[in-house]
Amino acid sequence: FLELCVNTGPHLKSLAEIDTGNISTDGALFQAIRKQYLNLRGFRSRFWLLKPAAVSFVRFSLENRHRVGILQKPLALPPKSEVDAKNWVYDPCPPEGDPPIAEDLFLHYLQCSEGSGTLFWMLRFPRRLEASLLKSAALATFGWGIHIDEGPDFAALFKANFLVLVLSGVAAGLWKFFEHDFQGAFGFACWIVAVLNSLLMAYMFKWKQE
Repeated sequence: FLELCVNTGPHLKSLAEIDTGNISTDGALFQAIRKQYLNLRGFRSRFWLLKPAAVSFVRFSLENRHRVGILQKPLALPPKSEVDAKNWVYDPCPPEGDPPIAEDLFLHYLQCSEGSGTLFWMLRFPRRLEASLLKSAALATFGWGIHIDEGPDFAALFKANFLVLVLSGVAAGLWKFFEHDFQGAFGFACWIVAVLNSLLMAYMFKWKQE
């Protein structure tokens, strides 16, 4: 199992497990990661001002089979003793100092519609060989996996801000045309820009709480 930690609320993270037993290519793996990520994010995945922006290999705790706490990051991998005990597997072990995959390459494959037909990166990711952590009866369990974090989509933010400016200009023009009041039109346009930018700031503040 590949363990995937995803932000699902303010200071809340949840766990998804990907059964890698029937996965034979890196492309299929990243498709499975993307599917589980979108499922866990739920309606948050439709917030187009955010996108996956950072990837960490983490050691985490799992409480009551659903609440995840990140204990170590950004590069935490199972020790050789766990691999020798056949609880976890990844190659090379011990690691050579580099992360299993470059962050930008992971994010590229995560968003890529045409995945790789080879099997290389999955073998470098830490995978659990024993039973699923989500099926454990223990009050808390511990493991290693991947945490995907979100960040602002600056291109989308620029487009949204530009659209606000255009709409405020159109609204000001209509106000001046019908009311013949330039100052009132200018004030109305400024009010629209201020309100919509305040909404964007509130949105970004809410994202920071996750």
